[in-house]
Amino acid sequence: MEIKFENVTYMDKLKNVNIVFKNNEITSIIGPNNSGKKNLLNLIYGIDLPTDGQIFIDNNKINKDTKNKKLKSIRNNISYLIDSDKEQLFNINILEDLMFGIKNFDEKYLYELLDIFDLKEEILIKNFMEISSGEKRKILLISTFLKNSKIIILDNPTKNLDYKGIQSLVKILKKLKRLGKVIIIISYDSNFVLEVSDNVLVMHGKRVLAFDFKYKILKNDNLMKKACLNMPNISLIENRVLELKNIKLGNRDNINDLIKDIYRYAK
Repeated sequence: MEIKFENVTYMDKLKNVNIVFKNNEITSIIGPNNSGKKNLLNLIYGIDLPTDGQIFIDNNKINKDTKNKKLKSIRNNISYLIDSDKEQLFNINILEDLMFGIKNFDEKYLYELLDIFDLKEEILIKNFMEISSGEKRKILLISTFLKNSKIIILDNPTKNLDYKGIQSLVKILKKLKRLGKVIIIISYDSNFVLEVSDNVLVMHGKRVLAFDFKYKILKNDNLMKKACLNMPNISLIENRVLELKNIKLGNRDNINDLIKDIYRYAK
């Protein structure tokens, strides 16, 4: 399973995009507002169609002439979490919301996800409007994962999550990657991007500015400025140690590994 963009243009929103998203990989998309990030996701999901060029999702080709019936079929293999908590769930209680539209509902997997996100079973009988913003985000993520789609698209998934919730999300995404999913994320949190991603795509000026292994992007001060993001905290520390002590600590994804590295050199 892969998603391939070939010379894709969408109105004046995206220009000549050539990119491949592969399974067993997590790709994060970063960039300033109105750089084309969300247009990219909407093209994959079939909300919009390319003005020029074509998109291949597995063996399915999408272009400006693709019919809605085919798009609906493609969407069956895609789970898309949008950047909104409003009016996304609409049934009597959360359990019914989670079950809605899922043909093979996996109750065991539901309880596994609740446990990972540290949510009590009692939340299932509540109404969506009765829970906190952090709990809403967790429930929407659970709803996305329960569909068990081959392609997972997440727009700003860490919104309203505390540190523990973000670590739970990282754990789930890494597991899903090992199961062969194509995972694409828009994120505004460079620390999360560093910890979870394999590759990073930088959008700028409605074009692909850069696409590379995460360390090459996230340690590049010029690219990060163009993406309107700060470098990850770990990368800042690594660069500072190199500058002051001429010690190259290597590439680390989380603070615990970085502390071990620093301790090793300190000895």
